[in-house]
Amino acid sequence: MYFTRFVAVVSPFTLLTYTGRHGLTYATATEDAPTAWPVQQFVSRPDLRPPVFEYNRTGESDPGYIFVAPIVDGPTSGYIMTEDGHLIYATPASTYAPRNLKPWKLWDRDVLVYNELQYWNGDLVVSYGSVVIMDDTYTVMYNVTLQDRDLNPQFPGDYTSYMDTYKALITADNTLIVVAGNATPWDLSAVGGPPDGWLRDSVVYELDIETNEILYRWRASDDVPIRWSKAPLGGEYGDGTSAAQAWDAFHINSVDSFEAGLMLSLRNCWAGVYVRNSTGRIAWHIEGSGGGNFSLDPRGAFSWQHDMRLKTDDTTGGVILHMHNNQNSKRGVQDKPTNGLVLDLDLKNMRAATRQTLENAERPAYAWNSGSMTWSPHSHAFLSYGSESRMQEFDRDGNSVYELQYGAPGIGFSYRGYKTRWRGFPAESPTAVACRQDGNVYVFMSWNGATEVARWDVYAYAVANGDEAAGFVEFPVARVARTGFETRAVLKSSAEAVQVEASGGGDDGNTRRSEVVKVQADCRASGIDVERAVS
Repeated sequence: MYFTRFVAVVSPFTLLTYTGRHGLTYATATEDAPTAWPVQQFVSRPDLRPPVFEYNRTGESDPGYIFVAPIVDGPTSGYIMTEDGHLIYATPASTYAPRNLKPWKLWDRDVLVYNELQYWNGDLVVSYGSVVIMDDTYTVMYNVTLQDRDLNPQFPGDYTSYMDTYKALITADNTLIVVAGNATPWDLSAVGGPPDGWLRDSVVYELDIETNEILYRWRASDDVPIRWSKAPLGGEYGDGTSAAQAWDAFHINSVDSFEAGLMLSLRNCWAGVYVRNSTGRIAWHIEGSGGGNFSLDPRGAFSWQHDMRLKTDDTTGGVILHMHNNQNSKRGVQDKPTNGLVLDLDLKNMRAATRQTLENAERPAYAWNSGSMTWSPHSHAFLSYGSESRMQEFDRDGNSVYELQYGAPGIGFSYRGYKTRWRGFPAESPTAVACRQDGNVYVFMSWNGATEVARWDVYAYAVANGDEAAGFVEFPVARVARTGFETRAVLKSSAEAVQVEASGGGDDGNTRRSEVVKVQADCRASGIDVERAVS
């Protein structure tokens, strides 16, 4: 299998590498290597460092951008990128990686949504944060938070929001569905725990996006018996002996709005439940080893799943359930290959029949956490293999048409990943850097988030009388086609300053200019390698 490594301006980090399955070269972190995977670097935006893509395209893929948010040490961003690894947009860097970066519709407007972390406990997989909603200019419209006086967090602190950071769903009513964990005193003797134990209950909330008001609340413990859980007491699930060690019996990791109810994925129960909005009660549940309320064929078995979604079959009128079927729960333990699972649900006769399983036959994935699946009977399926730091696209017949590696397995993975369309028109202006070398002026230009830019115009300025205060004299010197995120122009010019203008990137189709920037006297002295490729 042939993989293309897209390399732009690559960060000069020292990496120790080892060769993985099928010849792919992975990188491991050391004290001298602060990253586990090579990243791109840009002259005009040195603060942005998206991962290098290794990809294999074997067929015609659907149009759209890749949405990925690698979890790495240090300040990091979520990224929108092309299939071949060109950066489109990077979110503002934060201490923790954004989760669930994805476009949604809000009041019929295109918006970009992600979970922003405020607290993370990797040992017990506990997180707190908020939901950021931006418009298509990347201007923050809302930062939705959860504060519930009845909520008892495992690790209380000075946080503005206690929702977990695994899910965020904008409904057709323009409200937001989120989930939080609640440390609850509970008798755990039925599962071998203490009678005066603690349970990490999963609580689903519907919030008013504009006011943060709680509109709806549903607790898993009200309807789901703890005996459903497949999670052992102890370790990352908590031993149930204290509030801080509350046992994570349910672990709701996805919420989907379907017709008059919610489809919830209970990872640690190997189950999905459908809750009716009108009653707040479970209408039915499906379980991966025994079927739950359904008879389930052997091919439809699932465990430790993520991202359960329901759809209506336009042809038959039936209901389709699809999910990212992890089938693994421990790092380094390869139980069964991870797949994308599609089930036809007969809600009258309560039967679940396997319609399709999608997996990587040549390089099986064993995702022990995280993952997502986008599927439609009318288009391609897209799987993000979570902790494997891989993504894959399949056509409607189940053939792989595109495969991507964006990080080392278990390091730098994205909780979820998506491929979809997006158009961005940044409110901020383009940026440029210029320097002189061997009689030429090298100009590097970019515009974070602009999807519609077709070309760049470069303007040069001569400082009158050598006196900067006397002002600049402008004259256009070059027009270059856009080449990925960062475009380079080489000028035969004595200019002392430059300005760049992007065409086609504004919402109204107008051009936008950068600030005027001085030409640095020596590219080499400024640490700029003009011979490196730019993306």
